[in-house]
Amino acid sequence: ERLVAGQQILVVAPLPALFSKLTPAKLWRERRLKIEVGLRLSWEVFLKNLVEMGYERTELTENEGSFSVRGDIVDIFPFYTPLPLRISFFDEEVESIRYFDAESQRSLETIPAAVLLPAREVILNAAALQKGTAALVDEVGEVAGQLKAKNQARAADRLRTKVENHLVKLRNLGYFDGVEQY
Repeated sequence: ERLVAGQQILVVAPLPALFSKLTPAKLWRERRLKIEVGLRLSWEVFLKNLVEMGYERTELTENEGSFSVRGDIVDIFPFYTPLPLRISFFDEEVESIRYFDAESQRSLETIPAAVLLPAREVILNAAALQKGTAALVDEVGEVAGQLKAKNQARAADRLRTKVENHLVKLRNLGYFDGVEQY
């Protein structure tokens, strides 16, 4: 959160982690969502934004990176907060924001505002998703052709099936565990 805000911090990480490709800070800043009491939000847009930010919709919010909807309440568990957030709405207006206990599901402390950051390391906007899936389809076709030329048709079929399954998840959810391998 502090990196996105432009504040200086000390990061201790293994050397290979420093060379890993990361989502550009600009995209993180664009995906930052400030929620405050009294703010008017379209439900459809808000829930779509949560999914695009990598949050997984579940029946009950118990784990980091998940959210759930019950009536006019949206529970969200960002990875960087000690407790999940409960946002109560009156129509499309944020009525209250509270921390709650994930085990008991009981509301705790009320807060005036919260900043929601993406729940995943890899954030894909629509343009990046379209460009990436097109490039992946082309590359899989090329590699599968090379494998078949080497009499490795089964390996080519397994590769194509695995990538096609991942592409379905990307198109439907915008992410999946292991998306960073691509």
